[in-house]
Amino acid sequence: MGTTELTFNYGPDGKAVNIRLRKSSGYAVLDEAAFEALALCVFRPDSTDTQSVSYRFHMQ
Repeated sequence: MGTTELTFNYGPDGKAVNIRLRKSSGYAVLDEAAFEALALCVFRPDSTDTQSVSYRFHMQ
């Protein structure tokens, strides 16, 4: 159980880039799973510019 906070950007293609750990869950395996899950996501951009986003992953 834990929460990992990541920050990242996404571009016009909707893919997350420049993914950074903002706050660790305290468990390396959970932090890595959050990185891997985010890499699979595709966002629907509301503009053609790169957007900065923070996201919190939580698992129980």
